[in-house]
Amino acid sequence: MRKTLFLIGISLLLIVSTQAKVMSTEGDSELHLLESRLNTLLNRAGIQPEIEHCEKTNKVTIRFETRQYIIHRNSMAGGFSREAYIKEGPSWRGVLLTAQLHEKGQSYQALMPQTLTRPYWKTYFDLTELPNHNKNLYWSLSYGSQFSQPVRMQIIDVLRGVQDIPDSAQ
Repeated sequence: MRKTLFLIGISLLLIVSTQAKVMSTEGDSELHLLESRLNTLLNRAGIQPEIEHCEKTNKVTIRFETRQYIIHRNSMAGGFSREAYIKEGPSWRGVLLTAQLHEKGQSYQALMPQTLTRPYWKTYFDLTELPNHNKNLYWSLSYGSQFSQPVRMQIIDVLRGVQDIPDSAQ
């Protein structure tokens, strides 16, 4: 009897975990494909990035020459806060990219696309619609002042065209 209950419990656990995996992979193939294309692009440019893929949050983070900065928030009036916080950002020739799947219809406070100028780097962010899914790809690309402009534009092209990426990176 105990053995039967144990086997039923294990079977239910496997069924539930398999269903959860199927639900969480919607759009995940796009993230893996995006990660692969960006890694290939950066490697061809001589950049060996650190890539972090979190399937739980459907988020990919790509880092190259990043560091921690002490930042003072700026106010709407143009001043700066006295309190500082620590934030990761790219070095003068580095890049930090985050791409995350969000539900379609989710509203955002900022207009997109948009470029924010930070004291040490710029951040360009945008939203790419995934036409065959109920998710969008929200992404931000932070880059230092000396990061290659042609590579940056190629990254943006890959991010904007994620739904049309061919099987082999060009």
